Amino acid sequence: MLVCALPAAYYTPRNRFRGRNAFLLLITQRFAPTALVIGIYREMGALDLTPSWPSSW
Repeated sequence: MLVCALPAAYYTPRNRFRGRNAFLLLITQRFAPTALVIGIYREMGALDLTPSWPSSW
């Protein structure tokens, strides 16, 4: 996945292509919060800070 993501991350902001503005808007406005939530949840899980199901009762 990294082999595909690095060239795409380099190419996207530096070159002009059709649909670039819409693409950048979607990436920065829509997918970034989802990625942050997933990353924060995984980090909290690694630190045992997420509540378990039985203890939430």
